[in-house]
Amino acid sequence: MSLQATAKWCNMFENGRRHIDDAERERKPSTATNSENSAPMQQKNACGLLKKFRQTTAFTLLKAILSQKLEAPELPGIKTKIAEMSITSERINIQSQCRQVCLQYMLDYPLGKSLEKSISFFIAQLEYPQGPGRVSALEMINSMLNAFPEIVLKKYSALYLVPLSTRLVNDVPECRKMAAQCIKIILTKIDHDGRLQLFSIPFSWFQAEKISVKRLGAQLCGMFAEIEGEQFELHLHEILPVATELIHNYKINEGEKDADERSTDHFLYHVLNALTKMMSSCPIIKKQEFNYQLILLFGELQSLILYPHIWVRFTASQLFHLLFSSYPVEEIEAYPVITSIFDGAQYKN
Repeated sequence: MSLQATAKWCNMFENGRRHIDDAERERKPSTATNSENSAPMQQKNACGLLKKFRQTTAFTLLKAILSQKLEAPELPGIKTKIAEMSITSERINIQSQCRQVCLQYMLDYPLGKSLEKSISFFIAQLEYPQGPGRVSALEMINSMLNAFPEIVLKKYSALYLVPLSTRLVNDVPECRKMAAQCIKIILTKIDHDGRLQLFSIPFSWFQAEKISVKRLGAQLCGMFAEIEGEQFELHLHEILPVATELIHNYKINEGEKDADERSTDHFLYHVLNALTKMMSSCPIIKKQEFNYQLILLFGELQSLILYPHIWVRFTASQLFHLLFSSYPVEEIEAYPVITSIFDGAQYKN
């Protein structure tokens, strides 16, 4: 059955029809046999089907059409309208139904280059002004990430990662949490080589000029460490010197009261939190090759134990807990990192 015929039957049953037999008629109905006459009819029927999308029947019929992989010239246009409704509708159930239809269309039809266009549409909606619309976009992105095979996800991983990352600092708590979940899905599903290529993005942000970008880079580096586990150790030779210098540079302003104080506090917290994840995932404290960098790092962390912001004090204490708990009590005094710290080793610029 064609899409326009489906729309016609949908309209009739929604208006009260209860049987499928043809009604008696006095004359043969007019038909359209050329594209000039049939195109307006197709558009009208498609619009009529869209108007009925508040009814469960219409969604069920459309899903049945998609499951049969039926082709119709107006289908891409209907899919575009449904995608818009998944963001703009004020009803959660309508948004959910629209997302299901869009995902089914992307999975069941060979879209080729059009797939990137569909992905980009929902990514663009992360900037939608209304919160429920952004939540729906994140729900759709989450569904795509879970449904796409690894080869597709790896191809578009950078396209997803950058805009999702900006939501970690520029949105309401609900959206930030959902964005973090989406990023973790990406990092979990792609292989180590794929993550290795992506890591250049957060590491470059970690070394940026703006403190807000540095903070975002720190958050993402921590996420990578959680997912990579011990494989993340290969990055620590680069990260530890950068993190140590950043802590040294930003903690010297801890006594100043200015407009950037809150940003500095949050930045230091996220750097320390990322370091905690890295050292929890990678057992480097006992490795001699990291002794020098750890001596410098923990030398800077000493002063943060009394930092004014409680989050910073707490995460600094967590790092010292990781340090001290790595050795039995009787061996702590012989550990070079600890002895160097308490002998007064200082960071040298």
